[in-house]
Amino acid sequence: MRYVLLCLFLVSAFFTSVIAEENDGEEPVLDGKTVLCEIDFLPNSYILSEQAKQVLDSVVDQLEKTDTVSKIIRIEGFYSNQDTVTDPTRISMLRALAVEDYFRVNRTVNFERFLTGHNNSNTNCCAQIIIYSNPWHDVTDPVQVTDRDKIDGPS
Repeated sequence: MRYVLLCLFLVSAFFTSVIAEENDGEEPVLDGKTVLCEIDFLPNSYILSEQAKQVLDSVVDQLEKTDTVSKIIRIEGFYSNQDTVTDPTRISMLRALAVEDYFRVNRTVNFERFLTGHNNSNTNCCAQIIIYSNPWHDVTDPVQVTDRDKIDGPS
């Protein structure tokens, strides 16, 4: 199961980076992208405010009901021009991790999600929870596994 999740994460990250390259550095655009919510942070911070926690509490039920076979849930962190940190990818990833940690610790989530930290500037110091349509959902490539001992008998 972990191998499958890791593969999905890597494919998702690759797919997003390819789309970003095709858009000349603009924010990636995928069909079926829905920004569920945006969580604001203070500049140079990845600490969740009480207001941010209320926003997260308000969307957790919707996230838990999301079909993770046909949809991909991503928590994407961003940095802003207001941030003065020298490593924008780190602060954006820490923002995504803060959201994920809140769900894991305070809401005991049971839905699959992926984290992304963007190193391109956004207008807000934020993290977003985005639901994407799973582009691989309709691809069917059945794998048949056989138990050789049952078919051929012991070797």
